[in-house]
Amino acid sequence: MPIVTRYNIRCKEVDDYIKEFKPIYLQKINDKIKASPEWLAASALDREDLLTEFKEDAAMSLDIQPDCNLEVLFSEEQFDVTIDDALIDRFGYDAIRFYLSKKRGIHIIPADNYEHKMFEKLTDVGLAVRGESVSLPLLLESLKLKELSALVADLNPPKFTRKAKAVEYFNECD
Repeated sequence: MPIVTRYNIRCKEVDDYIKEFKPIYLQKINDKIKASPEWLAASALDREDLLTEFKEDAAMSLDIQPDCNLEVLFSEEQFDVTIDDALIDRFGYDAIRFYLSKKRGIHIIPADNYEHKMFEKLTDVGLAVRGESVSLPLLLESLKLKELSALVADLNPPKFTRKAKAVEYFNECD
């Protein structure tokens, strides 16, 4: 993968797969939309949920299912494969791969964990922060509503029913 990514190599077999199966995939999604009694009356958010389900069903119905994200594979055929080159040049393939594998938020990586060295590399190059450098809003977002409520229980705060309201309360107390 590092070689393919770094040198922007195209694969005939992958291109052929896309050419053969993308139309089938898209047709199955359209068929699901047309057959859905919910689609016309659904809100935008409900349509997003339905579309996700339709895409999963369409992917599962294909005769050959590669181990990849078909939605990404079947997105625009012509995309700039050089888009990551500057990042790889600057940070290295392994650092970018590790960075992209993590969701936004706080990650606790013990010192004896095999990922710890890579995380330290990310902090060294400025792609991650650690310890006291973590912002309070990001830290608050990582906590559960129950944990946020427990932190201020002795201040008699209003009862929080949503996490966003609890985070807002903390930010106002700052």
